[in-house]
Amino acid sequence: MKVLFFFTFFIISNLFYSQPKLIKDIDSDQKQDTVFIDFENRIVCKLSLNNYQAKFSEPLVTGGDNKIIGSVNGFTLVSSWVQASQRINFVFNKQLNEILLEFFSIEYYENASNDKSGIALTDFFNGKFTGNYKHFDEYEQTLVTLPEFIEKFNFIKFTLEDISNWDIRSFQYMSSQNYIKAVHKYLINKSPEEIERVILKNFSDLHSMTEETIDSIEKYSDIATKNIIDLISNNPETLHYDFQKLAKKIKIITSKDDKLRFYSWDTENGGTMHFYRNIGQFQTETEIRSFVPPLIDLDDTQSYCSAIYIAIINNKKYYLVITNGVYSSSDLRQSVLAFNINEDEGLVPALIFKTNNQLSHTIDVDYDFFSVKNHPERPFQLITFDEKKNILYIPLVDELKVTSKKLKYKLKGILLKYKGIK
Repeated sequence: MKVLFFFTFFIISNLFYSQPKLIKDIDSDQKQDTVFIDFENRIVCKLSLNNYQAKFSEPLVTGGDNKIIGSVNGFTLVSSWVQASQRINFVFNKQLNEILLEFFSIEYYENASNDKSGIALTDFFNGKFTGNYKHFDEYEQTLVTLPEFIEKFNFIKFTLEDISNWDIRSFQYMSSQNYIKAVHKYLINKSPEEIERVILKNFSDLHSMTEETIDSIEKYSDIATKNIIDLISNNPETLHYDFQKLAKKIKIITSKDDKLRFYSWDTENGGTMHFYRNIGQFQTETEIRSFVPPLIDLDDTQSYCSAIYIAIINNKKYYLVITNGVYSSSDLRQSVLAFNINEDEGLVPALIFKTNNQLSHTIDVDYDFFSVKNHPERPFQLITFDEKKNILYIPLVDELKVTSKKLKYKLKGILLKYKGIK
């Protein structure tokens, strides 16, 4: 039985060790060294400088076909799968007498599903990640080569003994995350013309949804909302671009001095109650910034912008923004909000309205749609501002019905104060 046991062990051991061993002078002493993968899936390196005393990695289970090959200055663990392969390259540092990880790379092969492809390389000696990827652009319906993606990181020293499955999974995760970053960078760094084409496509997809595909409306609405926010906020030059085609699909309102703009759109997630989202842009003395009004809660409908007036008070510009909320087929609200642009704080609410001995930066008017349905203009121009006379006109509403009378707020000092009914 003992003879049979040792014979069986000998056969099994040789099967595991039957993977080709790399015979090469790795430590540059003109003597051959040996590297192989043992039956525990460890990389084993025996160097002549260390009297062939073995150095081991942790057991590595990559899930692919593993082999050791020689490299220019050391050796490489190559792992292959159907759609990708990875290389982990080691070199010997004579001064430290250590076998160090030089780089980790992973190559994604092109495939029939047009998924990501390309090569990602993490250089541990220089602290640099480089990604050269291809990505299937759904808008262009073609595989595009992304601009080279480079990201720096602090130098990390890994020895052969340090390497574990956890490290390999971390390197793989880094490569995947940086691919996502590279795609995101490609998607958001676009010209205004490209941005307009992309967003038009998004809203075209959204508006093509029917009741039969109601479950898809939220999906396409989220795509449109995310893309417009990402593209506008990451491309500040869009503040001065005339989106002639896009303006037919969403509300784009710009102040006369071109320093403040609001983009507003219907998410199509409501019925008679409409849910709007917005992104604004403004220009300070030094830069163009963007902001997204936060949602108070999931039921926050928000409002769309329909006009921007400019009030000059003590040689300072104040922007009076007109917004509109739609809560049912009859319940509507129009508001005026006052802001100024501050270099440090950005777009700041301005307390310039004096009502009932209180200061406010907003005035709301709730009204019934059917009381103004015969008005020819759309959106309704209920709240208006005479920029020459600095007079704000607010419609007088009686039991939600808009009357022909208007409340006047006239500039006095630094405030717009109530001055009677017109």
